[in-house]
Amino acid sequence: MTEQIQSSIDRLRNKALELHQLVVKERNENQMLLSSNQALKDELDQQQTIGKNLLIENERLNQVIEASKNQVVEIPFVSQGRNEEEIDELVKEIENCIAQLKQ
Repeated sequence: MTEQIQSSIDRLRNKALELHQLVVKERNENQMLLSSNQALKDELDQQQTIGKNLLIENERLNQVIEASKNQVVEIPFVSQGRNEEEIDELVKEIENCIAQLKQ
């Protein structure tokens, strides 16, 4: 009977060791999953922050576009004609020609 009891104790001990190893394995896997879950949450937070910043930048750029649509763009006119002195000389010459024609 003692051998039978010892055999039963050995089987129970082996079963307890197997169960303990399974619990340790599951605990380690659970810890890995918790760590992975936290890393994914952190990454999600970063992506959401990036998304918010992009929306803010997009809104700012849309405002800049709207403001630029409302602005009048003035292009300076560069006269490609003659300067005032040349014009005065031409006027005098024309007046001189007219005076000669009248004579």
